[in-house]
Amino acid sequence: MTIGTVGFYLNEIPWSKEGFEEEKQFLSSVIKGAISESGWQTLDYSPNRSRIVPLLEKLDDMLKQFQITHVDELNYAEWKEIFRESFPDGYPICTRHHALLSEWGCVVCHDS
Repeated sequence: MTIGTVGFYLNEIPWSKEGFEEEKQFLSSVIKGAISESGWQTLDYSPNRSRIVPLLEKLDDMLKQFQITHVDELNYAEWKEIFRESFPDGYPICTRHHALLSEWGCVVCHDS
């Protein structure tokens, strides 16, 4: 079953089978927060609600269909290996925006 038409496949996300339900619930809460404009005030631009909300709703519908049988735990290991030199360990947070840091820094303040 192919689960993904929003630019990526849900099974590409580094899911764990052990924490699957909690991870799925977390992502659902993030999607619902974005739909309700939570945190939008920290962005340095104004999202186009009429374009973004339908995509977020589609992503939430796809997430509801996503099952533990779709999880490939090797995706996380492969992803971390590819970016091993720049991949932040754990879940580092931007002290200014309280956003998760990526290998490129804070996605809100665009630090590296």
